[in-house]
Parts: sequence; C-alpha cells; structure tokens
Amino acid sequence: MRFSEICESADPSAQKLLALSQFLAGRADDENARKEISTDAFMQAARSLGIEVNPQNLGEYIAQDPLKDILEPFDPNSGVVRFRGNTEGDT
Repeated sequence: MRFSEICESADPSAQKLLALSQFLAGRADDENARKEISTDAFMQAARSLGIEVNPQNLGEYIAQDPLKDILEPFDPNSGVVRFRGNTEGDT
C-alpha cells in the first residue's frame, strides 16, 4: 500500500502525525539512534504542525490506522513514543 492510499482514509491530523512519525523514524535511522522520542518532544512537534495533542488523544491516534503500523502501542507513563523496529543504536 502506498503512502497516498493510507492517507486517503485518514483524517488530516492522523496524516500529519504519520508524516511526522515517518520523518522522525527515518532521522533515527540516519543517525543510528534509538527509534524513540520523548512524549513531550513528540507532542510539541505535533503542535507545531497544528495538531492539538495530549497524552490521551495521542494514545488514541497511535492505536488506530495508519499510526498503529508505525508506532508501538503508547504507554503514557513511559515518557517516550517508540517507533516500530525500536532497537538501540550507538547513541
């Protein structure tokens, strides 16, 4: 399935979160870093894209398509958002 096909079925906020998640996961790959980001930093980045997020609705977004295939299930007590395939990098 192509990115555009996934986005056609998603609401605009989910589309933006998908793009943000793919960017951040790719950045972690480029830097050979752990595929995770603090919850606060992720929400701040989402807000800069015009998405109103909080820990509750972030968990709801992550539990649904298309984000559930890119992000691991969200634990609001962990303090991090983890990307699928999360492994430790060198940093």
